[in-house]
Amino acid sequence: MINLEELKLYLLIEVFNLNYIDSIQLYDELLCHMKKLNNFIFNIQTRDFRCKTKINLSSNEDIQRSFIERGIYQQIASYIHNSSKIESKCHIYSLPYQFEYLLEINNCFPGDMFHTVRYLVVIDQYPFEHKFFQFISRGLPFLEILHIRNNKPQKDKQYSSTELITFHHLKLLNLKLAYVDYVEQFLLNKVTYLPHLFNLYIKYESLIMITNNFTIDTTYFNFSRILNELYLNISNYRCKIDRNEYWRNGSICEDYSEISCPVILIGGFADLYSDLVFHLINQLKCPERVILGPWRH
Repeated sequence: MINLEELKLYLLIEVFNLNYIDSIQLYDELLCHMKKLNNFIFNIQTRDFRCKTKINLSSNEDIQRSFIERGIYQQIASYIHNSSKIESKCHIYSLPYQFEYLLEINNCFPGDMFHTVRYLVVIDQYPFEHKFFQFISRGLPFLEILHIRNNKPQKDKQYSSTELITFHHLKLLNLKLAYVDYVEQFLLNKVTYLPHLFNLYIKYESLIMITNNFTIDTTYFNFSRILNELYLNISNYRCKIDRNEYWRNGSICEDYSEISCPVILIGGFADLYSDLVFHLINQLKCPERVILGPWRH
């Protein structure tokens, strides 16, 4: 590695009773051995857990200063998120951001333009409000895959008709670990416009709630465009319905006997399937395969 001229480093690390990674550690433990390095691109997240030990953790200003004083780095951005008294996270990255992935950002994320990002995970113990998703849609204009993990209800749901959020390139949306407010936020097309959404992961209970048990006209929702796969999370049981027959004529097909589905995947424990899942299997028209067993996405 001593002759390395360019390095791209994407690092997610968990530490216990230690300080965050800063430029001093980067240089002393890694970069000092790369004398020919002239381009260093990085994204580093340090999740710190403190177990009955008092540690003087660096502040965000300390982190920024360590990079400025070192004088060998490009422009950087950083922020610190304190999740609890024993857990916090420091996120530092070089600018302009040059990775396709951006994992586990939260409300503290300072933002910028991230034209390269295609895959995003957002997670927080505090609610994501409408303005947060406006910020995401503008800062990540080419986003294709979005996972939302937040079980807290939104506090501000006064959506303005003039503030329609658009994700022009979003293809896959995962709402399995999201409170129903975020399902409403993304699937109501008067709030968010998703012209290319083809894959949706969602809890069955959430789908029931926002569609009022499938009685609301589906033209009000973004899922009318789903063509590839629908993943339903039914309590602790997941079922995957493939192909677009589930969404017929822009609406949910309630007569499952008319659905021709080549593959059905049902996860969890085979001896604990709900009546609803078995009802679905029994009515599907000639499935080629039914696969029982745990699976994850």
